[in-house]
Amino acid sequence: MTIIELDGAMIALCPIEGSTPGTRRERERRAIRQLADATIGADTEILHHADGSPYLSDPAAGHISISHSHHVAALLISREPGWGIDIEEARQEQLSRIAARVLDEDEISAYSHDLVQAWTLKEAAFKAAGLPIADLREIHLGANGTITARGLRLSIVESRTVEAGAYRCRLSVVKASSLITP
Repeated sequence: MTIIELDGAMIALCPIEGSTPGTRRERERRAIRQLADATIGADTEILHHADGSPYLSDPAAGHISISHSHHVAALLISREPGWGIDIEEARQEQLSRIAARVLDEDEISAYSHDLVQAWTLKEAAFKAAGLPIADLREIHLGANGTITARGLRLSIVESRTVEAGAYRCRLSVVKASSLITP
């Protein structure tokens, strides 16, 4: 397990064991449960709102955001709501085929060298915003490190390559910071 401390949050990462029994989804859930047991305790359940977003049965334990790639699970625990996490393994070729469906022209130009970073930033922003966003193009990656979505300004807290076991992934963490005032 890898632990990353941030100001206001903690991230726990671990490989998803491919050799254990069960479906991929069951292995992902076991990995997240392992991370939760090690960081917040086995007594706290991970529940889900109607929209699928996770929350903890014990509000005093904090707020969570969950992500997983094919081989790595990530759990973010924060003291305050409004945090989002995404983790992905390199898949530049696959993302290049769908980039125009999730990125505008400026974003494609700015992130053409690293579409995985753009994808993880948008996914983390989607989770942090907590808004009913139907299209990732509603989230705009600004050139100055800020992200906007439906009148909300979000900040990039972390976006880097990390290792968990034998796997290298792009990890992005975004935090909702304020409403945009005209």
